[in-house]
Amino acid sequence: MLRIEVFNSVREMPANDWQTIIGENVIFTSFSYLSALEQSKPAGMQFRYVIVYDSKMPVATLCFQLLDVANKDLDGVLNLKDKGWLLQNLNKSINRLLFKCQTGKVNFLICCGSFFVSGEYGINVINRDALPAVIQLLPEVRQKITDTISNASVCGWMVKDFYNNTKVDQPLLEDDFFELPMDPEMILYIREQWHSFEEYLASLTTKYRVKANSVIRKIEDVDVVALNAAEVLKYGDELIRLYLNIQQKATVQMARVNILSFKKLLTIMPEKFYVKVFFKESKVIAFYCGFHHAGHHEAHFIGIDYSLNKTLSLYQNILYRFIEEAISQRSSNLYYGRTAMEIKSTTGAKAYPLHAYFNLSNTVLNKMVKPVVRRFTPEEWIARNPFRE
Repeated sequence: MLRIEVFNSVREMPANDWQTIIGENVIFTSFSYLSALEQSKPAGMQFRYVIVYDSKMPVATLCFQLLDVANKDLDGVLNLKDKGWLLQNLNKSINRLLFKCQTGKVNFLICCGSFFVSGEYGINVINRDALPAVIQLLPEVRQKITDTISNASVCGWMVKDFYNNTKVDQPLLEDDFFELPMDPEMILYIREQWHSFEEYLASLTTKYRVKANSVIRKIEDVDVVALNAAEVLKYGDELIRLYLNIQQKATVQMARVNILSFKKLLTIMPEKFYVKVFFKESKVIAFYCGFHHAGHHEAHFIGIDYSLNKTLSLYQNILYRFIEEAISQRSSNLYYGRTAMEIKSTTGAKAYPLHAYFNLSNTVLNKMVKPVVRRFTPEEWIARNPFRE
């Protein structure tokens, strides 16, 4: 029989058992990353980690993040301010009904996976054949995690993300979850013949190469500088202000990064994490950060001064900078994350569907929300191919 062990902190986990399942190449379930995230103390967040044993042998691990969606620092989960007059005026009421926002009561939304990154980081198994058995354990795992929570309620559960959902779809739907409509992950595969950014540009059609060069020329007088941990703190207020410019445009606003997380990541894993800033006349106007490890490059958080975005094409320049970083690190792929699919496709990225599942603890609300969610349609966009074939 399979046995479940729950841990409240990375420090409590048996490192060897965790590493048996995770291996060495997965950044977002590594001890280093999880330790940095815990130590940065994101607003309203707790963590739980699960190891599943077959006798004494570890066969699976699960990562959970518990987000207090009623936390005053988050100012609500749903951001409907740009969705028309009616939804704008109902924004606070909907957040209060679904998530008890601004009530002063701790109310957790629990995610198997990550609120901060997209990808298969919630459930890891010793082999893919073990995944169905672990999915069947989720009700028991959820109960054990709930038992570790005191003086708080749980409003809902998320299980995310899966590129191939064939082994998880039916068990989760039978457990009263429903699938959430999600944007795909945008991934650019780095060609072996690209040894420099110039060789990437040379692989583009004339139309896209001319456009890329035009975009890049716009920031010729902008300095791009890598920051160390001390400098991140020095420019912390500007970085967070620029990051919030991005986050506040999202319809769903989950966990919020803080400047301490950047400092901790640079301190704990400096060989894998970087933060780079755009300076114009000594003023911070944009930044981007990312991870690189074992041939994998991950675009992480960015921030932009939108008043300069049009004239300097800051967002698209950041996309090109990520490509340059990935090539220089000899990565085989660049994970751009979700959102802005069409503009990312103009750089050569392709869309890969990700599946996520949701369950509201209130069974009545869960039944009401299910049919509404099914009506949501993905954003329409046109996939571009910038490469010469």
